[in-house]
Amino acid sequence: MDPKPGAVVAGKYRIGDLLGSGAMGNVYAGVHVDIGRRVAIKLMNHAFADAPDVRARFRREARAASAVESDYIVQIFDAGHDDTYGSYLVSELLVGEDLAARIARTGPLDVSTAVTIGYQIARGLAKAHAAGVIHRDLKPSNLFLTVRDDGALLAKILDFGVAKLLSDPSDPPSASSASQSPGLTVTGSVVGTPQYMSPEQVDGMVLDGRTDLWSLAAVVYEALSGKPAFPSRPSFVEVLASILREPIAALDFVAPQVPHQVALVVHAGLERDRSRRIPDATAFAERLAQACPEVIFPRTGPLHAFCDHDEDIPVSIVEVPFWGHASTAPSSDHAATEEHAPVRGPESRSFR
Repeated sequence: MDPKPGAVVAGKYRIGDLLGSGAMGNVYAGVHVDIGRRVAIKLMNHAFADAPDVRARFRREARAASAVESDYIVQIFDAGHDDTYGSYLVSELLVGEDLAARIARTGPLDVSTAVTIGYQIARGLAKAHAAGVIHRDLKPSNLFLTVRDDGALLAKILDFGVAKLLSDPSDPPSASSASQSPGLTVTGSVVGTPQYMSPEQVDGMVLDGRTDLWSLAAVVYEALSGKPAFPSRPSFVEVLASILREPIAALDFVAPQVPHQVALVVHAGLERDRSRRIPDATAFAERLAQACPEVIFPRTGPLHAFCDHDEDIPVSIVEVPFWGHASTAPSSDHAATEEHAPVRGPESRSFR
């Protein structure tokens, strides 16, 4: 049964207001009854009480998030099973909104905000990947925006429920069978959310950290343009086909306010051939920092010196009308539309 406000879970967490609901269960505000710490409590939907894959997802989320210490990843404090309320997960209580809600509320984000989010999430991914954790389901609704004590923006990665722990041989590398909804992660049928899945994820290949870089680049594309890199389609199969084959409209054409160097970095993350993609999350963060040096990043760590330089980002370029799609330029009788979106800047350039 669902708890009422004031109910106590596991003898130590008092339930407060309902914060949100999803297919997996509900999230409540709560407080630790002994020390008074405010927390968020996720309770698994009782419909899944006898579903071993869902229980495994709860355990995986706790283990994956707890394996990584980063300012940019939600902190997990506790997990377990309550005889009355079932499986639970306890995390820090965040105040703010997820990126999907922000984009829906405001439309495209300003360049500084979107780049800062991309930079911070890349830093979080670098820590996760170093700890042997691949998220596999990065999307706007899994990135939470809050503020630090000084009022500065802070982005955090949520929901490690489908994360891959490289140290766990029992966890399958991926799955891409049919789903009933192209906009949702469906328990037991898809590892990831179709619109943000990398090509190798779609193909069911063994994954590494570069799959998260593709997803992050797709998220930054959407944050800057207000439009997904791969729009929703009538069927799941059509979404997957578009990821594998369809050209991606140049970001700085769709969103002319985006600096060309920032667009280069985003499209480098959306390179279909992962051997030619930005190689790791640290490099993604560094390239964003270099592409948008006016953004104020934390002045500590290895990027301190890096951000003080204005060298061009080393890129491999070919002249094509679409990012990540090798073809000849559109003929002169094609107008410059989103269907034939050129690259803004001194020349048409693309990573391949």
